Amino acid sequence: MQEETLNKYGELYIKRHPNLKTKIVDGSSLVVAIVLNNIPNEATHVLLRGKLNKVSHAIANALCERGIKITTTYKDDFEILQSRVSTNFKKNLVFPEPMMQ
Repeated sequence: MQEETLNKYGELYIKRHPNLKTKIVDGSSLVVAIVLNNIPNEATHVLLRGKLNKVSHAIANALCERGIKITTTYKDDFEILQSRVSTNFKKNLVFPEPMMQ
């Protein structure tokens, strides 16, 4: 019975309780919201590290939409993000130039 109520992103639950003003959020969306709400409003740059996945892509896209500059530590990760971020906001993806010694 429990599997029935949790399938299809909560579709059955919503159909059974149409008057509830409930938004069903999957785990990934919840993580993105938590991360975005914990970045200070004054932030202008964010360094994105770690293994890139759908959560990090969503975070990068949302931050770029807010006008926050995103950078990564590896060029490969930067190129992956460039292919995933909305075209209008790619200007907010920046990769640091190598330092000359």
